[in-house]
Amino acid sequence: MGVDPYQVLLAAIAIAIMIGVPLLCHLGFEAFCGRYEERFRRWRLEVAVNGPGYRVRDLLVHRHEVRALRRQRGVPIERLAADLRRLRRLLGQEVERSAVQQFGARMAYDQVLIQACGMLGVEQRLAEAPDGIDREVERIRVEGELENVGLVLEDRRFGQAA
Repeated sequence: MGVDPYQVLLAAIAIAIMIGVPLLCHLGFEAFCGRYEERFRRWRLEVAVNGPGYRVRDLLVHRHEVRALRRQRGVPIERLAADLRRLRRLLGQEVERSAVQQFGARMAYDQVLIQACGMLGVEQRLAEAPDGIDREVERIRVEGELENVGLVLEDRRFGQAA
């Protein structure tokens, strides 16, 4: 008493028909109604613009970026942003501080700005800018570039003017 191969084949054909026919009817009806036209049109446009295999490339790039984040060394960007906000508040209170404390706060602020620029890929020339107006202008330019990239330097609280 073994299993008859003919009956196994008939059972597989019956299952394929029971699943395949309704599935093909459903897909045919959806295609007839035009529900997939927009999705197919967008897909064809994406393939035409990005080339074949673009989803695989996007997936590989995403995996590479996630692995790079996991291997990240050094200070997190959130801590650098908090340090920049803290040092910026210190620079705003320079009237009550000695000249040495003011100079130290400016140097520390510039060093943290240089670190943040390195992490975010923003070009800066703070290291070679001479002290004075040129350095202040470069500092303001770098702050603007960092804010354009998305780093929040202003610590606005409820009730403060925008």
